[in-house]
Amino acid sequence: MRCLKLEEKLNRTEHQRDDAVEQLRRTWDENRQLWRQNADLRERLARLEERFIGKGPVELSERAG
Repeated sequence: MRCLKLEEKLNRTEHQRDDAVEQLRRTWDENRQLWRQNADLRERLARLEERFIGKGPVELSERAG
């Protein structure tokens, strides 16, 4: 009987571990996507800043477009 309880507990623990590993994988993938998106946005910002350097104050309508 004790062996059966230990096997059940082991199965639950393995299932929890598998769920945690899957959640970690999804979180890792999401983090990697956010890093890429951040890098893309930084590049875009740098290009926009270069474009507007020396043009003086920028109107709000120009910033949005």
